[in-house]
Amino acid sequence: MLQAVNHAFPDAGIFVRAYDRRSLMRMAGAPVAGTVRELLESAVVMAREAMLNLGVDSEEVSRTENEYRRRDRERLHAQTVTNDLHAKQEVMFTQRNAAAAGEAG
Repeated sequence: MLQAVNHAFPDAGIFVRAYDRRSLMRMAGAPVAGTVRELLESAVVMAREAMLNLGVDSEEVSRTENEYRRRDRERLHAQTVTNDLHAKQEVMFTQRNAAAAGEAG
């Protein structure tokens, strides 16, 4: 479908909402100017609100969000290149990964 839109309107930038990372991975190579992942964005907004509500300093909330997004981009790139949803699981924010990092350092 994106190819048809691009063919009909070759000079238009195509912006797409993708539900999740699988949806975005299926668009790899498509002629899009930008994408927004609905599930990711709503989760990040909710996490920000929860952290702020718990009294976490706004600068710390922003640092955490930026680190989360950086890791997510790294993981998404690896998943797209390998076509493997399990790629780069070690960069996820999980208790297991936090424990492993604490044991290693």
